[in-house]
Amino acid sequence: MASVLPSEVAESTSLPFFGIERAPFLKLSEPTEIFRSDQSALLNSHLVAATRRADSLVVILGADGVGKTTLLNDYVAGLGDEVCYAVFDETCVEAIQFYRSFLEQIGLGEIVGTLRELQHITSEYLAHRGKNGEHALIFVDNAHLVRPAVLEQLRWIADVKIDYMRAFSMVLAGGLNFRRIMDSPAMRSLSFRYQTCFHVRAFSEAETHDYIRHRLSLAGAADAVRFPDESHALIYRFTGGNPRLIDTLCNAVLAESCAQGIRVIGEQQVRAVAEAGKMPPHAVPTRVKGRRKSDAGPSRLAPDAGATVESVRSPPHQDVEIKELLGRITELSGQLERKAGEEKQRALMDARKHAADLDEKAKEISRLNAALLESERLRQDAGKARQSLADAVDALRRKLDASNKEVEKLTAMQSKYDQQIGGLTQAVAQNKVALADRDATIERLTAGLDELQATVASSAAEIARLNVARSGSRKTPPQDGRASPDSVADRKRRQRLTRRARAMIGSAQRRSENLERLPEKLDGTGQTETLLPGQMASAPTGEHATATTNGTAAMIELFLDGKPWKVMDLAGRPQRMMVGRAEDCDVRLDSKYVSRHHAILVNKPGSVAIEDLRSSNGIFVNTKKVDHSELRPGDTVAIGNFWLRFKSS
Repeated sequence: MASVLPSEVAESTSLPFFGIERAPFLKLSEPTEIFRSDQSALLNSHLVAATRRADSLVVILGADGVGKTTLLNDYVAGLGDEVCYAVFDETCVEAIQFYRSFLEQIGLGEIVGTLRELQHITSEYLAHRGKNGEHALIFVDNAHLVRPAVLEQLRWIADVKIDYMRAFSMVLAGGLNFRRIMDSPAMRSLSFRYQTCFHVRAFSEAETHDYIRHRLSLAGAADAVRFPDESHALIYRFTGGNPRLIDTLCNAVLAESCAQGIRVIGEQQVRAVAEAGKMPPHAVPTRVKGRRKSDAGPSRLAPDAGATVESVRSPPHQDVEIKELLGRITELSGQLERKAGEEKQRALMDARKHAADLDEKAKEISRLNAALLESERLRQDAGKARQSLADAVDALRRKLDASNKEVEKLTAMQSKYDQQIGGLTQAVAQNKVALADRDATIERLTAGLDELQATVASSAAEIARLNVARSGSRKTPPQDGRASPDSVADRKRRQRLTRRARAMIGSAQRRSENLERLPEKLDGTGQTETLLPGQMASAPTGEHATATTNGTAAMIELFLDGKPWKVMDLAGRPQRMMVGRAEDCDVRLDSKYVSRHHAILVNKPGSVAIEDLRSSNGIFVNTKKVDHSELRPGDTVAIGNFWLRFKSS
C-alpha cells in the first residue's frame, strides 16, 4: 500500500513571509503528527479487536479525502513484529501477484508457482497458524478500486477454515460506493463471525477549528498566522470538514494572503479563494443519520452589524395555552417514558430468553458437530479397513494364482519324471538282459578255456613223450649212419604238436583277454543311462577311467535332461569359450538352472579345461563339484540339467 505520509515536504513561497520553515498544510512526515479525533480512537478499538480475535471483518467506508488511508497507515505502523499481516491496495491487479505478495510479506520469501500451487501454499500456512491458535491480518486499502480478480481471491481465501473458523481477519477500506460492492451477490458470501462496518465521517466545525490549529502548531506558525473564528466557520462551510479540502483551501489562502501582504486571514480572503477555486459551500444538516453524539451541531452565523432585531411579545391568552400545552407534553412524556421502560424491560427479558435459547442451540450444534466429526472419523476408518481387506484379498488371490501355476508346473514335472522313470525301468530291464547274456557268454568262454587248457595239457604230455623217444633214439644211432624213418617222422610230429600248442596257448590268451574286456564292452554298448533335470551323469571310474585318460578331447556330446542334444567339434574353436544362458555365450545352454555366464571352457592345443565363474549351481566333473578342472576323454561335466561328455577325435 502506498504510503500517505511521505518523507519529502514541498517548499512554499509563502514560508518566508510568515516567518516559518515548514508548510503547515502539506502532507505529514510522521505518523505521530496525525490529528486524532474521537472517531480515530473508536476505529482503533475496532482494529485492535480484529487483531486479537480471528474470523473478524472490518469494513471502513468514507468519502475521498476524509483520512481513511491515513488512519489505516497509522494503525499498521504501530503493529509489532509478533503480528503476522499483509497490506494490499489497488496496485495489486492479478491473482498470482496477490498470493506472491502475501507469502513474501508474511516472511516466506519470494515464491514462484502456478495459481493452484500458490493457493495450496497459502491455505496450508493459514491452516498451520489456525491449529497453533494464531491468525493473520489482511489489510486492503482503496478496496473499491481493486480488480475483480483480486476480490475473487479474497472470497476464495475466506473459505479456508479450521474447525469452522477462519485463521485470519480482514480489514477492507474503500469509498462510499464500496458498500454496494459488499452488498452485491458476488461478495455476499464474504461473511465472517465478527463483522463491523465503520463510516469515517468528515470533521465537525469544532474539529475543523482544532485541526487547523493543530497543523499550524506543527509548523510553528500558531502565532505567525491568524485565522479568526469567522474564517474557521467559513472554511468549514466550503470544505464540509473534509481534511483534504481543508489542506487545499488553507494552502491557497496562505498563498493569496502572502500575495496581498496580509497576516490576518479574514472571511474576504477565504471567500475569494473559494470562489476562484469554484468550491461550492457544503450544506450540513442539523440531524443526519449516522452522526455521533460527540459531533457538534452547525454553527449559526451572526447577523450583520447594521441589522436591527425586533422582539415580538406574545398575547396573554397565548401564554396560558402554551403553559397548558407544556403540561400536556410533560404528562405525555412521562407516559412515554413509563411505556418505554416497560417495553425495554420486556425486550430485555425476551433478549435473555432468546440468548438462553441460542446457548442451547449452540450446545446442540456443538454436540451435532462432535457427532459429525466422529461419524466422519468412523467413515474414514471403515474406508481404510475396506481398502486393507481389498488389498489382503488381492494378495491372497495373487498367492492362489501363483500356487496354481506352481501346481501345474509340478504336475508337468511329475509327468515328465514318470516318463523318465519308465525309460529308466526299461533301461534296467535291458541291462538285466544284457547282464544275463554276459553271464552266459562268460560261462561259454570259461568252458572253452577249460577245454583249451585240457588240450594244452594233453599236447604237453605228447610233447614230453616225443622228447623221451627222441632222447632214446639219440642213444642208439643207426648203423648205416642215416636217420631212421621213425625219428624223422617223430621230429615232424613233434614240430606240428609244438606249433599247435603255441596256437592253442595264443588262442587261450586271447580268449582270456576277451573275457576280461567283456564287462567293459557290455557297459559301453548294452547299458542306457537317462538323467533327470539337475541330475549329474556318472563318469567312468577305476581302471577304465585311467585307461581312457590318454589323448586330447576333440569333441563334446551335449545331453539335455538325459537325452542326446547335439555334438560340437572343438577343432577350429576359440581358445576361450563362454558357457551360459546369455545370448553372447559361445556355448549357450538355455535353462533356468544355468547362470547367464556360468563357466569358461579353455581349449588349448593338447589340453581342455573348464573353470566355474561363480555360478549359482556350480559345475560337477565326474559327480564332483569343482571350481577348475583339466578334462580328459571320457570325463562328464554337469551344468544344471545339461551334461557334456568329452571324447577324443
